[in-house]
Amino acid sequence: MASLVEISSVFLIILGILFPSAAADEGNGTISSAGVYVKVLGQSGKIMMSRSENIESDENRVTVEMDEIKETDLSGNPVGAGGAPATKHSFNTFANQQFEYSEVGDGEFENISAKTFNFSATIDNGAKLVVDVYIFTENGTYSLNGENTTVSEGTVKFNIFIENWKFCGDTGVTCSKGSTTEIGKYVDFTIAIKGKGAAPQKKTGGGKKTTADEYDLGSGSSVIISDKVQYDDNGDWVPTPTGYPKLEQKGSKTLFVFRFDKFSKSVLYDPQVDLGKSPDTPETPTMDKETNAEGVWVKVLGKSGKIQVGNRQNPSQDPNRITIEFSELKEKKTDGSDIKDNKHRFNNFAVTDFQFSPPMDAEFMNLTVKKFTFNATLNEEGAMLETEVLIFREDGEITLGNETTMVKKGNMKFSTTIKDWKFCGQGGTTCSQSEIGEFLDFGMTIKGKGTPKKKPNSDKGNAEEYDLGEDSSVVMSRKVKYNTDDWTTMASGYPMVVTQGSKQIFYIRLNKFTGTAYYDPTVIYNTDGINGSPRNSVSLFACILSVFICVFLF
Repeated sequence: MASLVEISSVFLIILGILFPSAAADEGNGTISSAGVYVKVLGQSGKIMMSRSENIESDENRVTVEMDEIKETDLSGNPVGAGGAPATKHSFNTFANQQFEYSEVGDGEFENISAKTFNFSATIDNGAKLVVDVYIFTENGTYSLNGENTTVSEGTVKFNIFIENWKFCGDTGVTCSKGSTTEIGKYVDFTIAIKGKGAAPQKKTGGGKKTTADEYDLGSGSSVIISDKVQYDDNGDWVPTPTGYPKLEQKGSKTLFVFRFDKFSKSVLYDPQVDLGKSPDTPETPTMDKETNAEGVWVKVLGKSGKIQVGNRQNPSQDPNRITIEFSELKEKKTDGSDIKDNKHRFNNFAVTDFQFSPPMDAEFMNLTVKKFTFNATLNEEGAMLETEVLIFREDGEITLGNETTMVKKGNMKFSTTIKDWKFCGQGGTTCSQSEIGEFLDFGMTIKGKGTPKKKPNSDKGNAEEYDLGEDSSVVMSRKVKYNTDDWTTMASGYPMVVTQGSKQIFYIRLNKFTGTAYYDPTVIYNTDGINGSPRNSVSLFACILSVFICVFLF
């Protein structure tokens, strides 16, 4: 008996937050919820998505069409292409394929609730194609191998499963072309994804929603293409074969081609489509904020809260700039594993909108500073992230427990406050599977011109210092302060640095608390002087984590 082969692709369409409702039309394969409409054609399985009930007439709709699936050898040549349909290993059209539909039901994905239904068909060679469609009915986030995705009420995704696929060369499966025996090495799956734009255009620079490749589909829609796949349901995400995914032109169509290595059970792939804002929703521009003092410029991106530090008005143009980026905030159990409840983790700041206060003069530890704040709401429970940015206007020193650090004019620090976070099992907070939260892990990337490397001999006291390149560094203190108590040593093994793809993420761990927690690393930043003036050393206080948690006890 042939082994089960399952190919799963996950697509997401973020459509905005509208009114909740749900309906399905069994006759034509239509589902709607939260003001979003998805229609699947009974012949071909083409999927059309829109915010308009009349999907076909909406010029801003996005269509996803399965173009072909084929097995290839080590050189990428198709195999098993000849013979009767029942023995073929390549299918270059789904145009005449008939699909059947299930009823709409309530479901969830990664603990995020959704309306769902599926449609399925049997391909000529006996393989079965099943597509599950979801429209999320609540906000949430989930993570796949460090690529974090935020979904909102109205976000749509679908999984594609292919069962009972037989590879050329498997036991009992013989394929040949003339006198040549063919051996299957890959499965190539091709999909056409089209919006209003003429052809998908790869995005670069600011405005991207992800660290993966993103392509503009027109009218605010885009598709995010990951290069990670999961084989045989083993939980590990690994790179796709070199050169994939890739784009190909076929007549007037632009096609996305995904290549998967030979597998024994399954392969899972996860691109994403974002339809942008509703045409009826007024556009609210997200503003960036910048300020300067003592020759140092600090810019915070209104989308994501990323902080850039440099020696010019646009720090991104400084080749020696330092960037500080919030990565994730996750509640953990006693054994260090994640709390599964979606409301107790926030693993994507990339699309978070921040609001700013005007810059003002102030004091910090009796030192004059220039400051401003920015904040954003993290989840539907009302947790809020607030960050205060300071640039010192005079020399002085700051003491944290037994760690004293000198500061100079131009030094910068920022304090981060998290409000209204509710730990699982604390007070009246109940989480799925009766989970109990014990820690809060906060991750951030701090990057200079070079990759962070731990210095073997640091002159910064008991803290750990990491070289960021060009004489810049980050000093990671082991001290944390809860409420108004004294500074204490952080949990064993923290801070820690974890490599995740091309990023190195600094993690701190905070014990469960009911008030405030402070953490203070330091970034030492060297810049080239303006107009050829000598280099001067600028120390940057990057990140007091000042986490204020309001826990309601019942």
